[in-house]
Amino acid sequence: MAPIAVSKPNAFWVQKWLKDHGIDTLLADAVNKAVEGRSRDPAASLSFYFQKRSKRNGEIKSMKARTIYDPNMRPVLEITTKCVFNGGERLGSTAVGPVQVPPPPAPEEGEEPPEDTPEAQEERLNAAYEAAIELINGELGKALVGQHAKKVLEVDDKISLNTVLHENAPKLMISLAAAEAGATLSEEPLHLFISRFNKEMLDTAAGNVGGGGAVKGGAEG
Repeated sequence: MAPIAVSKPNAFWVQKWLKDHGIDTLLADAVNKAVEGRSRDPAASLSFYFQKRSKRNGEIKSMKARTIYDPNMRPVLEITTKCVFNGGERLGSTAVGPVQVPPPPAPEEGEEPPEDTPEAQEERLNAAYEAAIELINGELGKALVGQHAKKVLEVDDKISLNTVLHENAPKLMISLAAAEAGATLSEEPLHLFISRFNKEMLDTAAGNVGGGGAVKGGAEG
């Protein structure tokens, strides 16, 4: 089978690509950094510079869950999030927290609700942990792969979409685990990362209402 001929990009396309991606500035900055650092391995310095600026840095590579036990030997859920970082992977966060005991099932019509004993509660709790681990290590974890940990809204949308049929899923804990990964990669505390995100959300909303997007300027004419 003959190889498929691929035409070379023309000069106009090359110039546009270089401009769109700011290649001149990137190269200049990379070389300046290497020179400032008196690098003895310029190729490694340039490679490190470009890897740090990869748009893939922060993509969720995996999210896994398991049950561990706190100092009082009570079960807690541990969620570990790993992200793409500089061509490899980096531990984004390890979130730990309890899963709430689900409410007892509703009794059949005309029947008295059974006594909610500690044994029944423990059985429901164990089932809730198993369900949460199965969800995170399966359907939800796969759905989050490739999502950017710093893009909180997009991650939360994925979490909501993939937990619709899982009423007792620990959605808040999963969301915080992803947000903590975003905070780690942003090199800032979780509360500052979330507050900055909330401020950006409010600023965007104010812009859309006050003078941006489809409502800017009212009707044309």
